Amino acid sequence: MPAKLRQLFSFICVFCNPTSPLELWEEFKSYLCEDFAVHTSVQQSVNLALHNIADHLHAHNMTLTTIGLPEPATSHTYVNIDFYDLETEKQEGERLMAMLNPEQRSIFDAVMNAIQDVDDSSPKTFCVNAFAGSGKSFLFNAIIRSVRGLGEIAVPVAWTGIAAIILEGGRTAHSRFKLPVPILENSSCSIRHKTEDGRFLKAAKIIIWDECTMTPHHALSAVDRLFRDLTGSDLPFGGKVFVLGGDWRQILPVAVHANRTTILETCLKNSPLWSIFKQFALIRNMRTEPDEKDFANWLLHLDNGTLTNNCRLGEDDVEIPEECVVRDSIVDEIFGSSITDMENLSEKAILCPKNEDSLKINEQVLKKLSGQNKTYFSADSIMCEDQEEQNNFQLDFINALTSTGMPPHVLNLKVGAVIMLLRNLNPSAGLCNGTRLIIRKLMPNVIDAEILTGHTKGSRAFIPRITLSPSDSNLPFQLQRRQFPIRLGFAMTINKSQGQSLRKVGICLPQPVFSHGMLYVAFSRATSRHCVRVLVMNTKKQGQLNRSNRVFTKNVVFREVLL
Repeated sequence: MPAKLRQLFSFICVFCNPTSPLELWEEFKSYLCEDFAVHTSVQQSVNLALHNIADHLHAHNMTLTTIGLPEPATSHTYVNIDFYDLETEKQEGERLMAMLNPEQRSIFDAVMNAIQDVDDSSPKTFCVNAFAGSGKSFLFNAIIRSVRGLGEIAVPVAWTGIAAIILEGGRTAHSRFKLPVPILENSSCSIRHKTEDGRFLKAAKIIIWDECTMTPHHALSAVDRLFRDLTGSDLPFGGKVFVLGGDWRQILPVAVHANRTTILETCLKNSPLWSIFKQFALIRNMRTEPDEKDFANWLLHLDNGTLTNNCRLGEDDVEIPEECVVRDSIVDEIFGSSITDMENLSEKAILCPKNEDSLKINEQVLKKLSGQNKTYFSADSIMCEDQEEQNNFQLDFINALTSTGMPPHVLNLKVGAVIMLLRNLNPSAGLCNGTRLIIRKLMPNVIDAEILTGHTKGSRAFIPRITLSPSDSNLPFQLQRRQFPIRLGFAMTINKSQGQSLRKVGICLPQPVFSHGMLYVAFSRATSRHCVRVLVMNTKKQGQLNRSNRVFTKNVVFREVLL
């Protein structure tokens, strides 16, 4: 698979800091050029391979010269998007448009009219507030295909990797707009006029931004300043057609150790740009099965915080439906006593509020999977301002740390196990933070895995070890961990599940949910009430009522954000 080897070579150059990329290239050049060499001369195959590697590097703001590789002999202009066949895009756009329901069609028409409107004197900004499963992604893909069918450029982005790969040609907002981490009030996008990215965005006709409700408003302001700068226009977003999409009933921006007020202040509704967006809504649930109207209505009450418990408990206490309650093992309920149906593993997952609980469940599920276990250990180091202070931290202590978004020091894997990526390796190829894959082969330095979701479902990828550092940590030092950028994906946090649809959902609640919309997001991943199983562990704030089989838990809803 020369194409995958070139992608792997690019990953190594970008993430692994090899001593001499040129020596690596020279040693494996014949393998990296093998597919091109079948149809062209040796020299031309080398040029084509270098062009392909340059395209991979460009996504990470690197060039062949940066890493010390030779420039190809023939000229090549990097194209920021794939070439689209206009007739194919037009036909697919018409096919999708014909399948829209009346709610979706009214939004589609409003956006397409704005695209074809030559009057650039007023903002063309829209926001689609859509319930989970209401067909928002389907609507956006219909708009994207129709715009490309007109020969125009559509730029789909999303705040999360999972939501991005659902959109045709989607990228994360961080990747597309080069947003910094963390994003502050005065942050700016690192894109300039004369760069390929700058020219591409300036030529774009429409920008579609999904999962906007998870976006801090400083990010939207940074993108607004970017487009004003690129276009030279004083209009919001440079006069571009700009469409936001999200669900205010779902999870809001993540703010570490923040209280309710701080989280609400971070939301887009607190942005000075919010008032210019024309509001639309999608309320018809397209994900739930036709005979599950009661479940759809129950979800609406759950997300609005209007469920009544009839037991004089707290305002936010809700009863879990009896048919969903698990009394014993949530792992056995979702995956069975032993895992034999490996092909359907991607359609099942157990969701937890916190990372530490998902890590424990993943290890339990892995034991049920047949096959030989292979263990990979990380190489950990720390960086302190005071060099002498580094000696105060024992290696065993450092190895035991697993910060948010980091792989564990001890990574147990098996062929057939479901894993989840923790970094954006190649968003255009579907390798985003949150992408789920299934392991096909375990090698000493590389994992061969198959993508399970998105538009690149079924394609393979070679994943190497890379050096990772937590983007936000309360540790008194900077942790550096060299490990495969993955975790087991049988269980995940509720936040990570946003944007996914599952046929069988387990919800494990060792403690109640702690943020707005988390319980709603967990339940709404399923198509039917019969597909959801919930384990509520007894604590002071949740569990089974005395002398009753009824089970209650907390449902956190910030009602002011729904107004």
